[in-house]
Amino acid sequence: MRVSIGLVAVLGLLAGGCGEATADNGAASSGTASADEVAQEEAYEPAPLRGPDLSGLLDAKEEHPLAPLTMDARMFLNYSYKANDDRTALISAGPREVPITDITVTPRIIAPQGTDDLWKVRLDFEGRWEGLQVLGLGSDEAPTTFDLTPNITKLYFAEPVAVVARKLADLGIDVNADGSPKVLRKLPGKGYPAKGSDTFDWHGQVSMVREDEGKTAFIFREGFFNDGTY
Repeated sequence: MRVSIGLVAVLGLLAGGCGEATADNGAASSGTASADEVAQEEAYEPAPLRGPDLSGLLDAKEEHPLAPLTMDARMFLNYSYKANDDRTALISAGPREVPITDITVTPRIIAPQGTDDLWKVRLDFEGRWEGLQVLGLGSDEAPTTFDLTPNITKLYFAEPVAVVARKLADLGIDVNADGSPKVLRKLPGKGYPAKGSDTFDWHGQVSMVREDEGKTAFIFREGFFNDGTY
């Protein structure tokens, strides 16, 4: 896990998975599910859940911006990878045991593609939590420090976006019930220790639920953004 302005921002903000997502208009911007999303949720027929109970790894009552990830989950993800010596790439830290389980996973590292400057770390495993099928964890970030790229944490599920977003919201997770982007905290971009930070409106934290790599991801994005675009 890189030590970045994002971590500094967390402390400042508390004291006071994805590329870009744009806030939708109408129902989505208000956090209210659309008719199509309601229909999708009602029509969904859950499959039998696989894997161990992950209640010790995920907790909706966790008092942390990355809830439902517990400290064990955050450390498991953060220490599964590191930057190489010249900080030009992320590399795997090798096989790791998923806390509270007997599952061992080897992190997948995906290099930036196209115009995306972020390296992607994926921990693929299955488990059950609050009636949802968990498919793993992920992190999107750059190996450098004090730059303008965001830190993005992802929790993957098998169920559709409408089902996951509604469930997380009902559990008290700070996310819109329709999965649309929700700005949790923000401060003016100007003043952060990164060249070019004054070209952004804000630095802050945004949650959302989106389709990602063929799965559904609960996404926590921390970094710079402009109004309406994350």
